[in-house]
Amino acid sequence: MRNTAKYIWLIVIICFLLLHLAQDIFRFEKDLRPLDGAIVKKESPVFTFEKWFSGEYQEAADAYLNDEFGFRNNYVRINNQLAFWLFKKAKANDVIIGKEDYIYESAYIDAHFGKDFIGQGGINDTIQMIKFVQDTFAKLNKTFFVVLAPSKADYFPEYIPNHLVVKKGRTNYEAYTEGFIKEGINFIDFNALLQQKKAASVYPLFPQYGIHWSKYSAFKAIDSIARYVENKRGINLPDIIQKRTVFTDELREPDYDLVKGMNLLWRPPTYKMAYADFEVVNKPGCVKPTCLVIADSYWWDIYNMEFSNSLFTNGSFWYYNEVMYPDSWEVTHLVKDADTRPLLDRFDVIIVIATEPNLKKLGYGFFSTVKNAYGNSLKGVDYKIPYVKEIMRGNKDWMKEVAKKSKEKGISVDSMMTIDALWFLTQNPGFKITPTRRDSIAEIAARIRQNPDQLKEAHAKAKARGIPVDSMIKLDAEWIYEYNKQNKK
Repeated sequence: MRNTAKYIWLIVIICFLLLHLAQDIFRFEKDLRPLDGAIVKKESPVFTFEKWFSGEYQEAADAYLNDEFGFRNNYVRINNQLAFWLFKKAKANDVIIGKEDYIYESAYIDAHFGKDFIGQGGINDTIQMIKFVQDTFAKLNKTFFVVLAPSKADYFPEYIPNHLVVKKGRTNYEAYTEGFIKEGINFIDFNALLQQKKAASVYPLFPQYGIHWSKYSAFKAIDSIARYVENKRGINLPDIIQKRTVFTDELREPDYDLVKGMNLLWRPPTYKMAYADFEVVNKPGCVKPTCLVIADSYWWDIYNMEFSNSLFTNGSFWYYNEVMYPDSWEVTHLVKDADTRPLLDRFDVIIVIATEPNLKKLGYGFFSTVKNAYGNSLKGVDYKIPYVKEIMRGNKDWMKEVAKKSKEKGISVDSMMTIDALWFLTQNPGFKITPTRRDSIAEIAARIRQNPDQLKEAHAKAKARGIPVDSMIKLDAEWIYEYNKQNKK
């Protein structure tokens, strides 16, 4: 009996070795499926005597055989599966297995506890830079805002493994949200919004095995972003019509992106996820402004749902402010190699998106890009832009040319007018404006409000006449304007 068992094991081992030998000779299919992730396939080294005697060939051959031997990918998956089953370990960079098999990336846990806090001084400096960018774009009739994408560690803190739980310090997220509110920065906080909706949501907003918001959350987020743009610009975008919601245990990307990168034999079971079936409808009178998004990987799912072109015109995505899409689908185009000022002039809406671990590098250098592009070009002329645009509106030939250029550039007429006005002012630095009666009265009224004695007097007169204070201030401003006008004659 013992001898029979020995022979069986011997036959199994010989068959195992012969299988690998046969695969190496005949090159038949060696793996169940390829590994996921950033896998660089090694090429078989070319033999030369020079490489042989230098040792280069041996090193290359050793690396090739180590990565390309028969059935290697299957063994990698078996090893990873055993590590996950037996030790709750992930054989993937920076991936953490939490309680009840909830999966995180370590950077999100570090950010949740404030371990990557860059300091209040650095955050204040960045906020001032953002304020400059926002004000600059506002002068050019562009809508700029920041989107804070959600963090899985903030959404599911209860599943963070005990050995990684530490005393929570001040976080970049807390400092930025407080600073944005204080300085009047335009922003949408999806991190807080998803946490508020966690208990009441009918569908899961975060997957167990993914690091990004669920595909359903991403769909709801773009709808909120669209409504925000409509409100800020006073326009109507195309309508996003949700026709139905599919609730299924057949997960779609990116709802299992972390477990996919772990390269297991089998995907572990999880709860059902929701997926919206939708269409974008161009209703009468809708406007599709040009849009640029500077973002991390959280924008990919929305971008792949083609909202960049169905809601906007010429929607562009600068991934980490480095690679430009859709320009880079065939040949890579880098932001650092581009003449950014003409590119930025094309866009009506500019959005910067970051999730919590990336707040330590918020903007990814984009704010400096804007400062370099526009730093001094608006200084001393920005207040004249509205006056030049009024002159344009009274010049049919100029407006005809503006309309033609706006169509060629794929931007709104008003944005093209702003660009032309800025160019005109930089070419004519001595251009002087004559304020209108309305502008002069508004300026006088503003000075009255800033002068405590005059404002107190306006309150007293308004009470005596039984009229609103604003009406009284306007009457005083009109009287002062007419008085000054008469005395100048």
